[in-house]
Amino acid sequence: MCLQGRGGPSDNASADGSLPSVVLTRSTYAAARIPLSPDPAHLFMKRGRPLPRMAEVTITYCLPCRYQFKAVQDADAILTEFGTKLEGLRLVPGEHGVYDVAVNGRIVFSLDKEERFPESPDLIARIRAALM
Repeated sequence: MCLQGRGGPSDNASADGSLPSVVLTRSTYAAARIPLSPDPAHLFMKRGRPLPRMAEVTITYCLPCRYQFKAVQDADAILTEFGTKLEGLRLVPGEHGVYDVAVNGRIVFSLDKEERFPESPDLIARIRAALM
């Protein structure tokens, strides 16, 4: 099938002898039976189940209380265990004796509630439970 310019069948060549420009429209695609999707992203996306959302872990620690070292230790243990399964791990300085660990905004450990610091295996188990 030949796709022609806007001028119709008589518009085979321009005055200087060059080929006519071709304007493709939806009707031209429909006539040529070429599927035209309004969103071509389907060509690059895998069909099937959507990918699970990756989790973000946030450790909020009291900076004046010098809890930063414990936060870094826990962050290292979390990254060693979960690595690339996490979207990110954030260390957020805070005040007033805070030491909270949250997964996607949901607190899985709070120093205020537990009245102790988390042990690494306990913290890893709580994060794993929150991810499932």
